[in-house]
Amino acid sequence: VQFSGQGSAGEVAPLLNMNVNGTSTSIYQIPPRSAVRMATPNAGTVVQVGSVRVTPDAASSAPAAFAIFSFRNGGITLTDAGVPALQSGTAFQIYMESTGVLGQIRSVQTGLAIANPSLSPVAVDLAVTKLDGTSTGLSTSLSIPSGGQIARFTNELFPNLPAAFQGIVTLTAAAPVAVTG
Repeated sequence: VQFSGQGSAGEVAPLLNMNVNGTSTSIYQIPPRSAVRMATPNAGTVVQVGSVRVTPDAASSAPAAFAIFSFRNGGITLTDAGVPALQSGTAFQIYMESTGVLGQIRSVQTGLAIANPSLSPVAVDLAVTKLDGTSTGLSTSLSIPSGGQIARFTNELFPNLPAAFQGIVTLTAAAPVAVTG
């Protein structure tokens, strides 16, 4: 299990030393035929942003993995989310939605995270269609750093997106990436 930072254009994403279960390092090993809960404590006001890669050794099959993360404010859990281990690929479609006024109670904004497991930057093209498949004319391109990732809300990727919208974002990549929304 390896923790990596976001990375930036022209640079490989750095390995992150994370405090996991009381130990601080950038790479953790899971014993064969076992399960491990890897808890990272709330470290104050600094937020670590990046990705986690789980890689089996040559003699093992790929482990089942998922992440659960929480946002707490004043000791109150405001939201929890889970992300399963992701297979990489070069084409994805994800449902997206925005409703309400951003930052207000009951507003909704889809978020996307794209991780690049390769040793080279990867170009990713994104295009938005309506639910009926017709084009919105909204598109953008991103460069995901080698070993890095980006996480953005759809309004950050598509600033001209209507305030109330339901549709599909299609992602195509020049090399395999892992995507979740």
